[in-house]
Amino acid sequence: MTLSDSAISSSIIRKRSRVSGTWMKTALLLSTFLLVSAAQASAIFSAASASDEDTLSGPLDALRNLLGSFMLGACLAAGFLMMGAAGTANAVIIDFDGGTAYPIGGGAPIPITNTGLAVGGIDYYIEDGVRIDFNGGNGGWVGDYYNTTPGNGVIHAHWDELTSITFSMVDNSLFDLNYMDLTSNTAVGGGHQNGTEISHVTSANGSMLLPSSDWGFDFTFFGAPGDGVATLWMNNDFDQIASFIVSSQNADCFGMDNFYINEAPPPIVGPEPSTALLVGLGLVVMTSTRRRA
Repeated sequence: MTLSDSAISSSIIRKRSRVSGTWMKTALLLSTFLLVSAAQASAIFSAASASDEDTLSGPLDALRNLLGSFMLGACLAAGFLMMGAAGTANAVIIDFDGGTAYPIGGGAPIPITNTGLAVGGIDYYIEDGVRIDFNGGNGGWVGDYYNTTPGNGVIHAHWDELTSITFSMVDNSLFDLNYMDLTSNTAVGGGHQNGTEISHVTSANGSMLLPSSDWGFDFTFFGAPGDGVATLWMNNDFDQIASFIVSSQNADCFGMDNFYINEAPPPIVGPEPSTALLVGLGLVVMTSTRRRA
């Protein structure tokens, strides 16, 4: 679901905006290296041409054209690498709309939609290849728990009713967790957080202490719209993991939404070079070198 601008500007753990996957990062680094190298070579050729224009004009013109083609090819190759890398991962945003909840005790599966009511006593939930298990106790809640208008599905749990929540892929593949919304992490049920909450999200690589967060999207009793949401950009401890676990030592209730799995998170800083930018840069360089020729 899409949150308001005020929600995005609420309590934030800042982490650089990043795209998932080692291949995409490698493609960006490779393309940057090639472009810088080619630009340096172009500057050398231009200086040489200026110093002896009559003698070197023909060979240097040919080298400029070759250099422009090389830079365009590097940009195109990096772009194709990025598009191919993006296609290899199952990039999804788990927003609790369109998945299926499975009750404790093996009851009939329950389709979950934004406009449906929240259902409790859930053993596990599956959406877009991601499985969420409520471990121990009486299970968790899935659906429009905060009764928003329009509807907005979440997962919600009370820590006196379960011990932890585990996220994994149905096919057991590795994944990146890049971002998530924390809709509740409060020691006061249905109320304002008091700052004493000790809750964590943990992978095999490390653990992150989660911020306190008022109950719901818009705290019921006071505050601005969206002040109940903490927006979390995850660090590298949550790259290439088989699962992660959410737990708490003392919070009463806990809610979450919008898990970016293998999906680039919402940007909070200037975006990294895109495929279009790389291709465009190559075209500009090629055009400028031909004009100088």
